Amino acid sequence: WTVQVPTLLETPIYDAYMAAGTASEKNIWQSVLAGTLPPKSINSERAQFARAYYLAKKSNYPEALSILRSLSSPEAQALALQLNLQGGFIEDATKQIEQLKTSKASSSNKLQALVAVAEAMLAFVSNDAELSAQHLTEAEALDADNLNVGFLDSLLAQYNGDVKNASALVSELLYRYPSESVLRSRLAELFLAQGEREKAREEITQAKKLPYDQAYANLVDGYIELAERNIKAAELAFDRVITLDSSNAEAHLGLGLVAAAGGDLTLSQTHFKKAVHLSPQRSVFRSYLGKAFFEDDSEELAQNEYALAIELDPEDPTPYLYRAFTSLSQNKPVAALDDVEESIKRNDNRAVYRSRLLLDQDLGVRSASLARVFNDMGFSEVARLEAIKSINFDYFNYSAHRLLSESLVTIQDADASFSERRIADVLSPLSFNMFNSSGEQSSSNEYNALFDKDEERTSVFIGGETLADLYSTELLHAGKTGPFGYAFSYDALYGLGRKNDDYLRNNRFKSALQFQPTIDHKILLDGSYQYFELHDEEGSPIDSDTQSIDGSLAYVWKLSPRSTLIAEAKYNLDSDDSKDFDSRIVNISSQSESAGSLE
Repeated sequence: WTVQVPTLLETPIYDAYMAAGTASEKNIWQSVLAGTLPPKSINSERAQFARAYYLAKKSNYPEALSILRSLSSPEAQALALQLNLQGGFIEDATKQIEQLKTSKASSSNKLQALVAVAEAMLAFVSNDAELSAQHLTEAEALDADNLNVGFLDSLLAQYNGDVKNASALVSELLYRYPSESVLRSRLAELFLAQGEREKAREEITQAKKLPYDQAYANLVDGYIELAERNIKAAELAFDRVITLDSSNAEAHLGLGLVAAAGGDLTLSQTHFKKAVHLSPQRSVFRSYLGKAFFEDDSEELAQNEYALAIELDPEDPTPYLYRAFTSLSQNKPVAALDDVEESIKRNDNRAVYRSRLLLDQDLGVRSASLARVFNDMGFSEVARLEAIKSINFDYFNYSAHRLLSESLVTIQDADASFSERRIADVLSPLSFNMFNSSGEQSSSNEYNALFDKDEERTSVFIGGETLADLYSTELLHAGKTGPFGYAFSYDALYGLGRKNDDYLRNNRFKSALQFQPTIDHKILLDGSYQYFELHDEEGSPIDSDTQSIDGSLAYVWKLSPRSTLIAEAKYNLDSDDSKDFDSRIVNISSQSESAGSLE
């Protein structure tokens, strides 16, 4: 099988090996570290080793491995092992691990630590975090200074959701090895996962100035551009990665996200399939392919991919949550609720999640509605508690505020629901899903877009209750195109009384517009008009004629991941001409008496 294993070339070990060479070999090594390809005319083993190292740092694994096969030193075998891991040649890597473990020439602690780290890396990409941690402990005992010990430690911390600790571990390594481009790219990736885009940009700019490991640097750069909605720049960055390393699965995933953002689901699926082919052991790639099938209305294919993803990594919450939305669209609320609960268990007991692929912001899923999964089964109170738990963990999580808002709708707490909905709208980036749910009713085929892309939808709801002579209708048109989002809705409720020409008429028009020129700036404009008429002579006689106009204009400036400036102006006008019939008769008679006395 094939899967690229994240690993750093153990340069300190190779430094020591080259330092034992001749003066010319030492000079060659220094030129290689500075980014210069050594000439082929020097044919000593160490000179050839230096050439292979250079090619490896340029992601040319086949040619580098071809050179290393002719070399016999333990260091050459160790470098070949690392290249087989990086290039995804797992069978060859496994054979070399066994050779190095039994070779007397490679019995030094540093080389044995390198072997233990390689075993830890293989366990990690096989989704066995426990075994990976065991091998990592063994490696650290053999060589605490091993570069990959700290690197893999950060990967395990990220796997367990501790992104801050992962960042701290990489920062410590970077302090010791400031010229390692991979470390700078890795730190940029972790900053991006925490929403620190400026810091991520600074690190990746530095990484791209270094002579090596540009495939990884451009990969992270592509995801930074994607997070800032610079779709064309992201596509160019991912194309550069493919040029440097055609076997890079995450670059194909990035191109798939670019295609999805442009609405080309066929091309998106093609790239996701390539990512799965290149790294079939990566559960998250299967999840994204399933999501693409769901968006293309191929729900059975989507379910198959989610099942494979769960089989590969049962502890990843991502496929469970994606599958819940698919089950919901198939009118299987029990299965959907089961999957949401499984996702919560694997997400630190929080209903609102982040995908383990922290490079992707996963805006589509994060803005999708979870409330229906709970509400359809009558568990609105459970949804409310899960939302509050997530808000307590991170108040700025717009997904949690949306979940709370929609859970409160069925509990008849309209004011709190509206307030939470407004908070979600203000805090969230521009997303089709935030507009698509602006209506009051939820049809059985309510649509959630699991990719953030330009889209538009129209929905119609018609209902009635003959016993009470009540009839209702709702029209909603919502869409997103580029930096603009919009929603227009009309809902009406009509009632026909059985006696005395009683009637009820309630008409409401709503509109919402958003403009997001950059990822940190957003303008929201909302308006509504309601006209309500009620004529009822039965029970407590009343005649009501009410008009209401509401409008708001808001500006949102995201200063940092934890600071947001919000300025909002509101307008409200109500006119109420309600008359109680009994009071009206008394008033008329009083006016008549007064008029008579004046005469």
